[in-house]
Amino acid sequence: MEDVISEEECEMLIHIQRSYSVGGYIPCLSITSLLELWDKAEIVPVLKIREKVRDLTEEHFGMQFNLNVEYTALACWYPGSSISAHADNNRDYLRQRDYTAILYLNDGGGINFKGGDFFFNDSEGHVRSSFSPRRGLLNIFSSGEENIHYINRIESGRRYTLTMWFSKDPNFSEDRKYIFPCFQNQNTPPSSKDSKTSYPTKDAPQEESHSEEKKEFDLMATKREDLGLNKVTISTHKDKRYYIEGTHFSFDTEEQLFNYMSFNQWKNLNPLTSFLP
Repeated sequence: MEDVISEEECEMLIHIQRSYSVGGYIPCLSITSLLELWDKAEIVPVLKIREKVRDLTEEHFGMQFNLNVEYTALACWYPGSSISAHADNNRDYLRQRDYTAILYLNDGGGINFKGGDFFFNDSEGHVRSSFSPRRGLLNIFSSGEENIHYINRIESGRRYTLTMWFSKDPNFSEDRKYIFPCFQNQNTPPSSKDSKTSYPTKDAPQEESHSEEKKEFDLMATKREDLGLNKVTISTHKDKRYYIEGTHFSFDTEEQLFNYMSFNQWKNLNPLTSFLP
């Protein structure tokens, strides 16, 4: 799929990757996952693009159910990096991966980097197809042995991707495993001043909280307020249910609320008009 996101969105994701990257699982690779972003304002546009990629993946495979995002990684491949032929679920701890989506953020073919081409092999180990990455191109395929693939050595430049793996099993949802526990354990909302990336702010009076139970979920509201996006306020009533104020939605548990917010509410946010410094 061509031109899935704009050039500006690609540059935004590259900037986020550079700002928060950590060491990768192979030499000459750095990764930025949602674990690095969960308490940063930058997670908002990443989640929006993540949901778009998930929707396109479900549509591509004719899914009648929601795929669960198993892992999301913004990656930078430096000169010298490569990866040998493999399937994406070729380890016991990766068997839950059913589908893969790779969104390319810059151009190969010697434009932004040289090398780093993508190859699919057939069952006999011969190359059946290959291509050079192009900015905005989305590569979607099932994660099993039917799609053995590899990346040849990057000779120069830096290769940037947003890679996502999907599972049919909700127990392997990245939100449940990583993001939701972070919200549960966080008591103090982060300030936009903690962000490494410049982003638009909106001067607006802050509502005074009269509930001691508006703790971890004020974090999500704070992110939206900092970004000038729609504010969502979560409150609890005497019946101990969780409410999204200004709507008819209520939930029995924190997990039900979080699943709604992560799988639906992010899709409804207004796009950023300017995110890069």
